[in-house]
Amino acid sequence: MMGKLFFAWFAAMFLISCSPFRLQRSLPPGNTGWIMYGREMERANVAGCEIPPPLGRLWTCDVSSGSGTYGIAAADSLLFVGNLQGEIHIVRMRDGHELCSRSFGSAIFGAPVIDDDTLIVATSGDEVTMLAYILTTGKIKWQQKVGDVETSPLLMNRRLYVTTYEGKLFCLNKSTGEVVWTFTTSTRTEPEIIRSSPAGDGTRVVFGCDDGKMVAVSADSGKLLWVQSARRSIVSSPSISSGKVFVGSLDSTFYAFDLDSGNVVWSRPLGSRIFGSQAVLRSHVYVGTSAGIFYCLDVNDGTTIWSTHMNELLNTAPLVSDSIVYIGSSDKKLYACIASTGKCVWEDQLLGRMASAPVGIDGFLFVLDDNHTLYGYRHREE
Repeated sequence: MMGKLFFAWFAAMFLISCSPFRLQRSLPPGNTGWIMYGREMERANVAGCEIPPPLGRLWTCDVSSGSGTYGIAAADSLLFVGNLQGEIHIVRMRDGHELCSRSFGSAIFGAPVIDDDTLIVATSGDEVTMLAYILTTGKIKWQQKVGDVETSPLLMNRRLYVTTYEGKLFCLNKSTGEVVWTFTTSTRTEPEIIRSSPAGDGTRVVFGCDDGKMVAVSADSGKLLWVQSARRSIVSSPSISSGKVFVGSLDSTFYAFDLDSGNVVWSRPLGSRIFGSQAVLRSHVYVGTSAGIFYCLDVNDGTTIWSTHMNELLNTAPLVSDSIVYIGSSDKKLYACIASTGKCVWEDQLLGRMASAPVGIDGFLFVLDDNHTLYGYRHREE
């Protein structure tokens, strides 16, 4: 009874205080922007357009609080930015003007999901931790309790997949929020923590765990397909490409697993822990390490194509934009490197350390720092 009363109270308070958080027009159906972390279900972190340096900083916007590793989603000229204070800010791409913001109560670690006119938010709260909000009406479509979420939900084939801090993977109906199935990582009293956002290929979902496991389950039924192990925690999120699953571990090794069998295709020691996720385009995979070394590896055998020494820790995913790869460092700088050679050709000084993976869409580049500042960039003619 108390649970039902809480849900009713939550919905009432949300609707009363949320009236400014509403778009005046509908988003186009079938959004093709950066609608979730990684842009697409494979989480490859590849921009949908070329964004060549040098870049000019167009604007900055204060989003009130720091963000998680995957803080930004985008669609139809709008940015949707989550923060650790539990807020979503809607910001216009072209000029950084904030249209509105709304607190959802608990910290938002991952990027929201944009599904046509619906915004899907996952929080780290103890009660309602997944909800769907209709942007044009300001009404909650559904809400669901799944446990603490410190990752980014995956939208795939009319379903949502989300991993939780309590060691579970939930599959939800995107229209109703109904739980379709639940997969638990362990039968022990204390399941393993999951801080790795799931990736998918349409039929399978893969994610890492704090105990070093790499897990693949059926997207349709939640049946375990395979499990492999690194020697230490996997806190980064995997990417799927070329029939392989790519991910780094705190054991200082970068892995490529066969998507079908889970067998280790290759593993490459990189000398220091890997906190951040990777970007994958064609035959190259790009990843940074805690020692500040940025690597480009061959997707087929893990051979080092090049490595570039940055000044400090690299703990966010890079972004590939055709012939350029962008990476943020803990030295408060955003770098642009030639994707084929690793040569740095442009940089910009930020107000804080890079906090979230860069996002590239419609010729713009967007980044967040830990000084709760959102930046908008575009190519600048010299």
